[in-house]
Amino acid sequence: MLGTIEDAKKTKAEKKREKAEKRKVEIAALEEVGIKPVTYPEEGEKMDAFVQRVSSSANKKIREERMKILVNSHDENSDRKTKVSDSNKRRLALLKKKAEHKKIEKNLDQLEKDFFTEKIAFGDVARCPPQFTAKPRGGKATEKSGKKQLHLSAMLSKNATASVKHQESSTSKYKKRKTMTLYERKAFDEKQSAAIEAYRKVKMQRMSGGGNRR
Repeated sequence: MLGTIEDAKKTKAEKKREKAEKRKVEIAALEEVGIKPVTYPEEGEKMDAFVQRVSSSANKKIREERMKILVNSHDENSDRKTKVSDSNKRRLALLKKKAEHKKIEKNLDQLEKDFFTEKIAFGDVARCPPQFTAKPRGGKATEKSGKKQLHLSAMLSKNATASVKHQESSTSKYKKRKTMTLYERKAFDEKQSAAIEAYRKVKMQRMSGGGNRR
């Protein structure tokens, strides 16, 4: 009987020891990840107080973790905003430089255009260049290039008119009878008859002259 009671006491003590060792292992694991475990109810602590203590401790830990998450997300968002603002600033700076370059190029183009454009005020009269009539020493007076050009144009126009008239006369001279008008046909017949008559007279004169010689 006594042996049985002692064995039961030993078994209970061993179970308690094993449970304590297991609890130590769990506490060590929780401390490694940064969680402070809540132990068993303290001596003389009621169950309601123990539950409230555990609940408040858990809520506090949850709030701390949420605060960390919010702070981290805020930092990330601020970093993103900073990066975006920096990129926008760089983009605006580039656009500003491009606008300045375009403005400078536009001003240069306008200056170049104004330089090569002659501005004539209202009422100004455009006059021809002066003509020099004095002859150079030891030489002949040279004609103006404009006069030479006019003289050349007149000669070319005259030659062109003469060639056209020559072509018209040649085409009318060798025009076929069926393509002639009535007036041209009558004149052609008269000329042909006169030519035949003249040929006959010449032939008769030759014949009569040959008979007299015999």
